[in-house]
Amino acid sequence: MSKESITVDPLQEQHRARYRAPLRSRLQVNAALCRCQLTDEGEPLTFEVRCGDIVLGHSELEDADKRRTVLSAPFRPAPGYEQFRPLFRRLGTPVGRDPDKVAQFAQNIEELNRLELRLFDSAGREVPAFIQVYDYSIEVGPEAYQLEVSLVGAD
Repeated sequence: MSKESITVDPLQEQHRARYRAPLRSRLQVNAALCRCQLTDEGEPLTFEVRCGDIVLGHSELEDADKRRTVLSAPFRPAPGYEQFRPLFRRLGTPVGRDPDKVAQFAQNIEELNRLELRLFDSAGREVPAFIQVYDYSIEVGPEAYQLEVSLVGAD
């Protein structure tokens, strides 16, 4: 699925700027950026998304913005993803300007923040990041998942 086929609501973009985890030291951020640029003999590294000990899924995080602060790629859900699917489906729903939908979106963001999702590279090192999974599996097809990662403190 091409990245252009997914439309992100402007309020969701505002969320990313507002609800980031506390900034880490520059050294940690630079280390995270370096790890994200590593490859394994020319192949992208596989990253893993976890909630506690539960593995939600994996991605290669191949696409990056110009500053390499936001990385995205197709996401492959693991069996542990299923219990989180309803939240990610709700977060992927366009909000618009409807006050009720905006309030529900804010509640969903609070729920996402409570999950304390974590990102790990293939060597098991944690990469400080804000993590969002877009689940379009019903609208587009069974492989229509996108992982977007905003590196914490990288901007």
